[in-house]
Amino acid sequence: MRKMLSENGLGALLLWRSDELVMATGYQPLWGISVCLYPVIGMPVIYVPELEPTDQLPDGFKIKAFPWGRIDCRNPWDVLYKSIKEDLIKLGINDQPVTFLE
Repeated sequence: MRKMLSENGLGALLLWRSDELVMATGYQPLWGISVCLYPVIGMPVIYVPELEPTDQLPDGFKIKAFPWGRIDCRNPWDVLYKSIKEDLIKLGINDQPVTFLE
């Protein structure tokens, strides 16, 4: 995966479909709304809803929960987007394109 990212000048790939997550990480999301940020360098991050069972989360990935399903959070997607943006900055992926599969 990293070779493909590097060869195409990409900073990261966002995986969001369940089949993509299974093939890239071995993780089958229960709720189907998890996202994986797979950077060209650095540890991949899997963002999971707080209600996701943790017993099936894979090793070798940073796991971050976002407040989907919580009554006290008006917009969990804003929290998710902010977290992804912060991680892109931490990874130094500022000028490189980030893409996803169509």
